[in-house]
This record gives sequence, structure tokens and C-alpha cells, in this order.
Amino acid sequence: MVLRRVDIRDLDRVLYPKIPVVVAAEYKGRVSAMLAAWWTQLSSDPPLIGVAIAPERYTYKLILKSTIYSINFLDAAHLDKTPYLGDASERFYPGKLAKAGLNISRGEALGAPIIAEASAALEMKLFRVFEAGDHDMIIGEVASIYAIGDFNGVWKLNSYRPIMYLGRTRRPAPVKRIYATCRDFDVKELEYAPGELKEQAMKRVKVMEAVEELLKKTPPSEWGRLKPVLEELMRENNLEADDVEYYIDDARRRLFK
Repeated sequence: MVLRRVDIRDLDRVLYPKIPVVVAAEYKGRVSAMLAAWWTQLSSDPPLIGVAIAPERYTYKLILKSTIYSINFLDAAHLDKTPYLGDASERFYPGKLAKAGLNISRGEALGAPIIAEASAALEMKLFRVFEAGDHDMIIGEVASIYAIGDFNGVWKLNSYRPIMYLGRTRRPAPVKRIYATCRDFDVKELEYAPGELKEQAMKRVKVMEAVEELLKKTPPSEWGRLKPVLEELMRENNLEADDVEYYIDDARRRLFK
């Protein structure tokens, strides 16, 4: 199979399919929700999730004003409701959620508006916002998580069928959004670091733990004197001497959360 160069305007199409989330927020009694395909987990401690949202979006305004919101995952059974979430704005079409047949419940931790029909939902507290090109990255900290019974440590994917977004067609042709769903999933379990990978995976963990243990015993102001010891640790593991800087920075983030 040969790679061919494609138009850079198709970047998002190449990155799809993605599971879009429904971001919901409320301010002064006005609730809005929107589909967002550009999202990702950014940190596990604290648990942070980033969602790219354009400032023009009404939900963007509600998030900034309330600082509390939710991230929801809809089952493919609700695919017909997505135009109300992705194409219609609460700013111009008040009450769009009710018109879509979607209901709002409240989270237990923050009281954030949650889509009652969601298969999973996260209550979010606004953590940080930064400009990223034509969108802003809305970073939130997860305060609580809710899921249907199909989730038991991992998704079983027996009753939950995620919606997968493939992008939309371009004008001048009629604009259509393209989604994919799957009724039967081929779920496979692969051993972590199998075979010859196991030794290298364990070596990586041991180096990380060794650096962290050394830093724990030493005040941060004196970490500089540990550099020769850490550089020797790098050499013992056939790593480059300057790798020590990256391991120190990584350990610092775990030690001083």
C-alpha cells in the first residue's frame, strides 16, 4: 500500500473517525450543548480534559461565565439528535435540547447540567483556557464520572455503541455530516509489553522509579548535585546523558502535583 499526498485542508478528515462528545453548560438558567470532535485527555493527575471550542459558540460563553460544565457521550441510538447539537445554536434557536428530545439532569458533585440520555458523563470544573489558532482549548478538571452498566472498569460495548464522526462534505455540494456506527465490535485483549518487549518496559519503569526515589530524598534546591549520579544512571541503562533533564522534569511533576 502506497501513501499519497492529500490536501492539507483534509487534516481533520485524516484524523477522523473520532467519538464526538456533547459539551453542556448553563448560566443564569440558560442551558446549551454542542458536539465537539476535537477533544483529548491531557493529564491523569489531576484528571484534565481539553476540548477545542470556537469563541463564537454559545456554549463557550456559558462555560466561561459559569466555570462548570459537562462532557457527555451519546449512544448511536441518538444519532438523529446530533443536528440539534452540531448545527443549531442555542443563541439563535432557544430550547433546542428540548426540541431534540434531550433532557437535562444534574451532577452530584457540581450540579453541572448532564444529558440524561448519555451513556457516560463527566462533570467538569474549568481549569484553564488558552488560544489555539481559530479555536480556544478549554481545559477542565474532572470532578465526577457517571456511566451506564455497560461500563465495568472498561467498556464491554454490549449495549453502548459509540457514535463515530468522519467529517462533513464541502460546499458547493449539499453539506452533509458523515457518521459511522458499529453494531458488533471485535474486541481483543493484548498482553502489555509481550515477549521481547517486557524486559525493556520494565527497565523504563525502574529508571523512572530510581530517579523519583533520589529526588524524594533531596530538597529541590539541591537537585543540581544529583546530576552526576543521575547521569551515571543514564549510562548504566544505555541512555543519553542529557536524558536526565527529561526524567527530572517528569519526576518533578509527579512529586509536586
